[in-house]
Formats: sequence, C-alpha cells, structure tokens
Amino acid sequence: MDEKIVKGKSLRVRGLRQRWILNSIMPVLSVLVLIVALVFVAIPSYYYSAIQEGLAKQARAEADAFNDYFMDNGYTEYLQRATQATLDFADKDRIELQFLNSSGRVQLSSTSSLKSGTKPGTDEISRAILQKEAEVFRGQDPETGEHILSV
Repeated sequence: MDEKIVKGKSLRVRGLRQRWILNSIMPVLSVLVLIVALVFVAIPSYYYSAIQEGLAKQARAEADAFNDYFMDNGYTEYLQRATQATLDFADKDRIELQFLNSSGRVQLSSTSSLKSGTKPGTDEISRAILQKEAEVFRGQDPETGEHILSV
C-alpha cells in the first residue's frame, strides 16, 4: 500500500516549474516531433514523384521517336536503332533502358542484368501491353529484392 502512494505522488506535477514545462514545452516538442515525422514522409514521396515523372517523360519521348521514325522501315532497322540507343544511352550507369517485345520479353538492355529473352517479373509490363499506355511499377524487384521504380 505504501508503494502505491509513493508511485502516485511521483506522477503528480508538484511545482510551478513542472507545470510550466508540462503545459508549454511538451506541446511544442510534440508539434516539432510531428513536423519532423511529416518531413521524413513527404521528402521521399516528393522525390519519387519527381523521378517517376522524369522517367515517364523520357520513356514517352523515346517511344514516340521510335514510332515516328524507325518503325516504318522494318524490324531490321528497328533492331539496329534499338541496339544503338542502348549503347549510346547516356544514363546507363544509373538507369536501365530496355526494349521489350509484344509478349513482354527483353529484346535489348543497356545493362547486362537481364538477358535477351527473359521476362521481368513485374506486372506493369503486361498492363502496359494490354492498355497500350505507360504504366509505373514502384516496389521490390522479385528477382533481386532491390527497390526499383520503372516506367
């Protein structure tokens, strides 16, 4: 019984200074913790949105160029241009450029991580083929487990 009285007294706010701390400093600290948590959530979201938009624009520009200039000249011309595009791709140290066929299999890649004829394990490819629209995937690569963003 004596222990309960001691515990109860230790939890009470006893002086003016403790009340001031409790009533003015704690709400400020709580708001600061909330702001920091929101910043840690908002910055990555903003970053990934900007990267996603940039990738989508780059993919659309590349696809439009191929559709407008190289697809009318036959498969051989397309394959030569696609090979040249993967070799000359400026960002190949940071971004992988892939050319996929109509069944979603890799024809060409700017890196050697996916061999020709393999099928990436993400589901945005089949959706893009069916809808004939750009699709986005953000998550873990099923094969490597690394976090990826693809358009």
